[in-house]
Amino acid sequence: MYVTSKKQGLFDQLLSSLQAESPEAEEERARCRADPAYFLDRYCMLQDQATEQAIPFRLYPCQADVLEQILAEVRTIILKARQLGLTWLSAAYSLWVAMFHAQRFVLIVSIKDELAREYMDRVKFIFDHLPEELKPPVYKRTESILWFGREARDGRGNVKVEGLNSQIKSVPTSKEAGRSKTLSLLVLDEGAFIENADSIWRAAEPTLEQSKGKAIVISTANGMGGWFHTLWSKAKRGENRFHPIFLPWSVHPGRDQAWYQRRLEEAVKDDDVHQEYPATDQEAFVASGRPAFDMKALTRYWENAREPEAVGELSPVDGRVEFHEAEKGYLRVWRFPEPGRRYAIGADVAEGLAHGDFSCAHVLDVRSMDLVAEWHGHIDPDLFGVELFKLGTFYHGAILGVERNNHGLTTLTILRQGHPVHSEAKPYPRLYFEETVDRATNKTTQRFGWVTNLKTRPIMTDDLARVIRENLAGLISREVVEECMSFVVDEKGRPAAVEGQHDDRVMALAIAVQMAQQVGTNLMFPEFDPSLHLYRKD
Repeated sequence: MYVTSKKQGLFDQLLSSLQAESPEAEEERARCRADPAYFLDRYCMLQDQATEQAIPFRLYPCQADVLEQILAEVRTIILKARQLGLTWLSAAYSLWVAMFHAQRFVLIVSIKDELAREYMDRVKFIFDHLPEELKPPVYKRTESILWFGREARDGRGNVKVEGLNSQIKSVPTSKEAGRSKTLSLLVLDEGAFIENADSIWRAAEPTLEQSKGKAIVISTANGMGGWFHTLWSKAKRGENRFHPIFLPWSVHPGRDQAWYQRRLEEAVKDDDVHQEYPATDQEAFVASGRPAFDMKALTRYWENAREPEAVGELSPVDGRVEFHEAEKGYLRVWRFPEPGRRYAIGADVAEGLAHGDFSCAHVLDVRSMDLVAEWHGHIDPDLFGVELFKLGTFYHGAILGVERNNHGLTTLTILRQGHPVHSEAKPYPRLYFEETVDRATNKTTQRFGWVTNLKTRPIMTDDLARVIRENLAGLISREVVEECMSFVVDEKGRPAAVEGQHDDRVMALAIAVQMAQQVGTNLMFPEFDPSLHLYRKD
C-alpha cells in the first residue's frame, strides 16, 4: 500500500480543493455515499506499519473484490492468509456505514480488550485524516465508541441525538457482546480465535434479521472443529446463509514463490506456514487432533480430483436400469459401468431429516479402487434402500455393504424384500452378510449388513488410511478429501470427524473398501449384461 511522494502530493491537492458547503463538496459526499470503493480509494488514509506515517489507502485488487462481495451479500465469512489488510478494510467499511447512513449501529468484536482498542484506533485514524468537509459532527468519542450526531434537547430538556445518530462500537469478546436492539453491522475480527463466538452469534442473529443488517466474520484459521471452522464448512456446502471468501497468501501483490519459500525455511513446522499462509482453504485448517489419514496424500488427491462425468438419477424401465441426467440429482458418476469390471458399494445410512446427516453410497471399481460413483443426499431410510437396489443393479450386481446400525436396518429390510427392477420383486442378490454359529445348537445365523462398532471402526479406518497413503485409489472426489481432512483420532484414540463436521462420505468409502476386499473370495459375480443398462442424457 506504499505510494510515492508524488502521489501523496496529488492526494493533498485533491483534499485541499474541497470547500465547505460548496456544490463540489456536496457532490463528493453523495459520490462517497454511493460508492464505498471510491471513498476508500480517494479519501481514506491508513498508517504505514514500518514508518507509522499516514499513507493513502489504495485498494489491492483482492481488497476491492472483497469489498464488492461484502456489499452484495448479507452474511460474509472470510478465511484469509495473514497480513492482507483486511482489518483496515473492514475498519474503513465500518466507518463508511456509520458516516453516510443514518441510524446505524456498527459493532466490532475482537479477541481481547487490547485488540478491540486497536481496531477502534484504526477507525479513528481513518476518520481523523479525512478532509473536514466530509466529516459529520461527532456526538461522542471514547476509547471504544465513535458516535456521529448533534446533541439537542426536547421540550422537557432531555438530551437527544439529532442528525446521523450512527455509531461504531468496538468491544472485546463476551457472551453478551452481540446483544443489541438496533444492530446494523456485526464484524467479528479473527473470529476463529474469539471465545464465545457461538453465543455472540446466537445473540446477534435475531437483531440482524430484524434490522436487515450485515455480518462479516474475518479470520485466519485456528485448526479444525470449533465455531469458525464449522461455519466455514457449512458455508462452502451451501448449508447456511454465509457467503465464503478465501484469500490465499498469493493475492498480496508483494508476494511471490521466493517469498513463500523463505517463510517455509524460517518456520519450525511446515504446518505453521500452511495455517498462517495457506494456498487452499483445506491447507489452512490444520487438524487440531491427530489426522486419521495422510495429509500429503490427501492433498495429492485434491489436486488430481476432477468433476463427475454426469449428475443424475436411476430409474427402472422395462427390466433395465436407466440413467438420465438431472442437474440436482443425488447420483454423481465419474465412470459408467464397463464390461469385465467388478464393483463394490459401501453405504452409510442417515435418518433422512432435511437438516440432519446425509445418506451416502460409494461405488468402487474393485480392480483400480477408483471411486466411480457417489449417491449423496437427504432421504428416508426405506427409500434409500430402493436407490441402493437400483445402484447395485446398475453396477453389475455389485457387492453391497450397508451399515446396519440404527436406521440401516430399515434400508436392509427393503433390500431383502426386493425391488421390481426386473419383472418381479426379488431380494438384492449380493447383499453383504455375516454368519455366526451358535456353539450350543450348532445353528448358523446370517446377519445382513455391516456393523460399525468399537471393534470394526478402527479396522475400517486403518484399511482406508492404507488405501489413501499408498495411493491405491486412482480417484477420490474433493468432497471425500474434505471430509477425510477433518477426520481425526481423538484423545481417546477413537477415529471420528471433528465437532460440527460430517463423516458420511468417509464411512461409506471405508465400508466400500471392506466390500472390495471381499471380492474374489467366496462371492460370484455375473457377466456384464448390456440389456440391463441404459444411458440417456436429457
